Amino acid sequence: MLARYRAPRNLLCVGRVVDVGAVESETLQKQTFRVALAQDAPFAEFEGPFSCARPTPKLGDEMACVFNENILGRRPEPWEPREIRKLTPANRDRVLDALRKTWRV
Repeated sequence: MLARYRAPRNLLCVGRVVDVGAVESETLQKQTFRVALAQDAPFAEFEGPFSCARPTPKLGDEMACVFNENILGRRPEPWEPREIRKLTPANRDRVLDALRKTWRV
C-alpha cells in the first residue's frame, strides 16, 4: 500500500471483454467485467466492477479501460477499476482522447 499523501496514478488500457458479470449498482452503472488486456498493459487480465456508460459492453467487444492506482488498500490488487467504454472503428480515437482528458492519463 502506498502513502496517501500523493495523488494516485491513472492507467488507460485497451482490451477485449472475456466475461460479463452481475450488475453491482444500477444507480452508479457499475457492473463486473473480466477483460483481457493488450500486450502493453502491466497485467494480462483483470476482473472487477467498472463504471460503464451506454452502450453496455458485450462479450468480445473491444474496450478502453481506466484504472486508478490503489493507494487506499480497498482491494488486494495494485490497480482499481474505474471506467470502461466500448471502442468501434468510427469512435476509437475520439473515445481514447476523451478518456485521456477526463482522467488526465
